[in-house]
Amino acid sequence: MPVGGGTLIGWYVVTQPVAGTFHAYYAACPHAGLKVDRIEGQKIVCNSHGARFSTDNGAVLKGSAKKSLTPAPFTTDGDILIITMPKDTE
Repeated sequence: MPVGGGTLIGWYVVTQPVAGTFHAYYAACPHAGLKVDRIEGQKIVCNSHGARFSTDNGAVLKGSAKKSLTPAPFTTDGDILIITMPKDTE
């Protein structure tokens, strides 16, 4: 994963803003729930309505979204990042 960028993996976005620091977010844009499209440099891009989010903290940078991307819980095991799926409470 590139330092200063990230990657889209299914319905998750994983970023590495600085070497050795990782963040994970659900890839659903908070504006309409559609999946974000890609990472461009230090921006997470949702083309559906023009939203842009920071790879550093998931914050809205531009567009129609009013909330940041939702963080996805994860753990690490050596150099493997394990994203935790939410448990169904019903």
